[in-house]
Amino acid sequence: MTTNDLQMSTRKMSRNCPKRKEDLCHSMIQCENGTIAVTRVAGMLLALKANNSVPLGMLKAKLVALANHLEPALSMISRDSKF
Repeated sequence: MTTNDLQMSTRKMSRNCPKRKEDLCHSMIQCENGTIAVTRVAGMLLALKANNSVPLGMLKAKLVALANHLEPALSMISRDSKF
């Protein structure tokens, strides 16, 4: 999977994603050698890669927790840097 494939996938995801902050939207992409979980945080993409042995529910929980943890700091950075 290339970066371009990931960007296209997240564009499709964001079209279907709710616009409210509380309604976190994410995408899980299963590959031969693992799973990639992607979500938007403060206008940026957060991606996690896990082995195939990691349950999807656990990966989703970690993605949501990390996104919630990083949101305040990344919001300040994106606001200051005009991302």
